[in-house]
Amino acid sequence: MRHKIYNFLVNRKEGIKIRYHKMHDGAMGAVRILSWFYLLWLNFAYYVLQMRFLGMVPELSMYEEKKLSCVASESETYIAENDTLDVEKFVERLSEYEVVSFDVFEKRGKC
Repeated sequence: MRHKIYNFLVNRKEGIKIRYHKMHDGAMGAVRILSWFYLLWLNFAYYVLQMRFLGMVPELSMYEEKKLSCVASESETYIAENDTLDVEKFVERLSEYEVVSFDVFEKRGKC
């Protein structure tokens, strides 16, 4: 029964699970008891108050909110905004990063 309650309150939504464990793990005494109330509040806020962002992983929220353009590719957008593609400026900009990766996709049909 205890395991079912734990799964129901903690494991159903990854964001709630991470927020709860961040407070609960390693806690002792009053903080541990407060973490249980925090877990109840997280569930109440998510399910009753409709605060759906609590179900998302906090560190990944920027990826979940990003909307990609289907009208033009990133290269086309860059060229349209900057008139030309200056290779030296591009290399200078990339040199700020330790790792750079590229994904190449073939555009077929509508987005």
